[in-house]
Amino acid sequence: MTQDLCQYSNEADWKRELAAFLSGARRVSVLGVGNEIRGDDGAGTRVARLLGRLGTSASGIPCLYVPGGSAPENYAGLIVKFSPTHAIIVDAFDSGKAPGTISPVSDVYVQGVSLSSHRFPLGMLKDFFHREGIENCFILGIQPLSIELGERMSLPVKKACREVARTISDLLQKTSGEGQHPGFGRKSSAFGRH
Repeated sequence: MTQDLCQYSNEADWKRELAAFLSGARRVSVLGVGNEIRGDDGAGTRVARLLGRLGTSASGIPCLYVPGGSAPENYAGLIVKFSPTHAIIVDAFDSGKAPGTISPVSDVYVQGVSLSSHRFPLGMLKDFFHREGIENCFILGIQPLSIELGERMSLPVKKACREVARTISDLLQKTSGEGQHPGFGRKSSAFGRH
C-alpha cells in the first residue's frame, strides 16, 4: 500500500460492511466518541460534528449526530429516546495499522475494553443499546497517530474523519430509497432538528 495521508484497512470492505449494516435503516444515530483536546482521540467526535454540518437533507431518514466527547455514556439516554433502528459509534481505535486507517471494530475488541481516553467501555454501551431495543449497532474505528494531551489532530486522521462522514452521509442518501416509510423525513443534526 502506498503511503497516503489516509490509509484504509481494505477500504472497500469497511464501506461494504457499513453499507450492508445501513441497508433498510429507518432512523440512524451516530455517536462520536473521543476527547478533542487529546489529538487524534477526538476522531469520533469530529465525525459527528462533520455529519452535523453535512446534514442528510436529501436522505429523508431521521438522523441524530451526537458528539459524545470523552463521556459518551452521558448521551446514551438521548440516543435511546431518539429510538434509532441503527446506531453507529465512531471512535479512535488502535488497530496497529497506519494512522488514519478506518476499520470496523469487532465485538471481540470492545467487550470490557476502553478504546481511547473515555473510561466507559464501548462494549457496555453497545450492550446497553441492545437492552433498550436498539438491536443494530456498528462500531467504526480510526487508527490514531497520537492521543497525547494538547496535541492537534494529525492530517491522516483528519482526512479519515472527512471520509467517514462523507461515506455515512452518502450511504444514508442511498439507503433512503430502500423501502422508506411514510412519515420519516425529519432530520436531527448534532442536538438540533431541522
